[in-house]
Amino acid sequence: MFAEHGQSFIVLHSTTADESVSRIVAQLHPGAAVTTFKNVVDCVVTEYGVAELRGSSIRERTRKLISIAHPKFRDELTRQANEISTLRPCGLRLSAFSFLVRLLLG
Repeated sequence: MFAEHGQSFIVLHSTTADESVSRIVAQLHPGAAVTTFKNVVDCVVTEYGVAELRGSSIRERTRKLISIAHPKFRDELTRQANEISTLRPCGLRLSAFSFLVRLLLG
């Protein structure tokens, strides 16, 4: 299934076509399908850069994903991440799927 020494990439626009919705979100909505495990995604790429995630902690992954989000959403994403404890050193309320990329069509 995997190539030896291969890497996995998710490549997407940081927002929907009209830039009204970020495709990088703090949490998935209840019942959302997750089709890619966080441990198999090496890099996420948007027009704002590459977030190299392999080997990163949840807090580091969160910061890296915020850095490649559309600039107009970064402050709100940071606020939401702090609210759900993914940026705090001793965050106790982490879920396995905190701060995932939402892939939207359109």
